[in-house]
Amino acid sequence: MDSLKEHPYFKGYYGSKRGFIFDNFKSKIVTITSDRNNYQIIKLYDIIKLKFINYNLHKFIYECFTEKIYSKYQQFKHINGDKYDNSLHNIKLYFGKKNKNNKKLKFYK
Repeated sequence: MDSLKEHPYFKGYYGSKRGFIFDNFKSKIVTITSDRNNYQIIKLYDIIKLKFINYNLHKFIYECFTEKIYSKYQQFKHINGDKYDNSLHNIKLYFGKKNKNNKKLKFYK
C-alpha cells in the first residue's frame, strides 16, 4: 500500500510516494491538468486566502514528504525527464541557472 502524507500547508490534501494526490474533503483523487509547459497542475483550495489556486503536482508531492514549503521560484527536476512521473523518487530540488541544462545539474537531498 502506498503511504500518504498530509501537505504542511494545504491541510486535508495528501500526497503519495507514487505521485498521486488525495482530497480528504471530497474523499477522492484530485483532478490533474497540464500547464503550457506540460507540467501537471492541481487545483487546491487555500483556506487562508479562501480561494482555489493552481499548484504544481511535483512540488506538492515533494513538499508533503519533506514537510517544507518552497518558494514559487524554487525549481524542481524530474530525474528521468518525464514530466508526468511525479513519484517522489523522480523529483529533486534543482539549483542552477536553467532547468533545461541537464549536463550541469546540482541536486540537493
